[in-house]
Amino acid sequence: MVLPLLNRFLHWMVVGIITPVLALLILSKGVSLAEVGLVIALSSACVVVFEIPSGVLSDRWGRKAVYLLSLAISFSALAVMFLGRGPAWMAAGFALYGVARAFSSGSIESDFIDRHIETRGEDSLHSLIAGMNAAEALGLAGGAALGGAIPLVWARLAPGANPYGGNLLVQAAIIAALFALTLATHSSTGKGNGGTLTGFAAEVGSTLGSTPGLLPLMLGSAVWGFSLFAVETYWQPRMRDILGSSEQSWIFGFVGAGYFAFALAGTVVAGWRGKIFHKSPFLWLAAFRLLLGGSIAALAAQGSLAGFLVPFFLIMAMNGMAGVPESTALNRLIGGKNRATILSIGSFAMQLGGIVGAASFSFLLRSRGIPSAWIVSGAVFALSGGIYLAAHRRNPGPSADEASAEING
Repeated sequence: MVLPLLNRFLHWMVVGIITPVLALLILSKGVSLAEVGLVIALSSACVVVFEIPSGVLSDRWGRKAVYLLSLAISFSALAVMFLGRGPAWMAAGFALYGVARAFSSGSIESDFIDRHIETRGEDSLHSLIAGMNAAEALGLAGGAALGGAIPLVWARLAPGANPYGGNLLVQAAIIAALFALTLATHSSTGKGNGGTLTGFAAEVGSTLGSTPGLLPLMLGSAVWGFSLFAVETYWQPRMRDILGSSEQSWIFGFVGAGYFAFALAGTVVAGWRGKIFHKSPFLWLAAFRLLLGGSIAALAAQGSLAGFLVPFFLIMAMNGMAGVPESTALNRLIGGKNRATILSIGSFAMQLGGIVGAASFSFLLRSRGIPSAWIVSGAVFALSGGIYLAAHRRNPGPSADEASAEING
């Protein structure tokens, strides 16, 4: 279990290093606030275009090869961001970054999940999911803390250079190390699927249409992408407005680290008692959506740093908790042969929701402020709990006696 955790830790540390200064990096490259969301949306659009094809390639021709390709594309994206300036360069860099995300999504983790099921069975799958989610959150938290400190060091090493260039260089170094580690240690369990692409697509379509619970999970992913886009994209500019400046980058790093630390705490709690979600998982997910939506709306009302941090960290903790039952339910519903493809479809739905969110919130910000965008985001997120309530009525899960026996035995 060491390799899956190490891979997820390093992979997401790369993301964490840029997260606390992402919007600030784009702004520092000559992009306006209204254009920031559009640049990030372009990345999501590239994910949407390449997400499903990359999943199909992973299942048919090798997950390790596709994952290594994603790392190579990520390296190219960072080079473009480091060297370029202006909306066109940032758009190109983030487009490449989106392609890389598409090729990494659902590839290597599908192998980890299949290997676990083959050796330990599905009953302990929630432990692997929680472990990988915790490693991801830990990587994101550690990366975010590092990402907030790097600009201070970089300013001394390269005075006059872009303040966030050091973040991009450290990301590139970790990607190179991850590439070497994967190349040297990982052996794919999948042998690929035969047959034609048409037949493969028909099989996947049949799985989506005939498996109860899959479509609500996909729709829920789309809403997650829509609503959380507003929080993840605009928390830095909003906190800058509250503080009055962005010169103290360590504060953004601290908050970014806390962002992921609370997500990690939520993941650990959910993994610790993960089997309670086996009974009525959709009902649990509906409750999480309602609570998250209310917390986002509360975040919109804050005007001080202390008031901002409480709902912000609460959102991350509950999001971390919700991720375990959602991922476990999804992976229990799909077979190993098409796992990467189905996971890619889920990511596709999330990215598509993010694109709609980017367009909607960018339009809203032209006449209203960030708090208004968050109120809309929270309302949509809370209302999406109805998707899971409807799914619960159709798929209530095991009886209380069955769930108790599974949890205790």
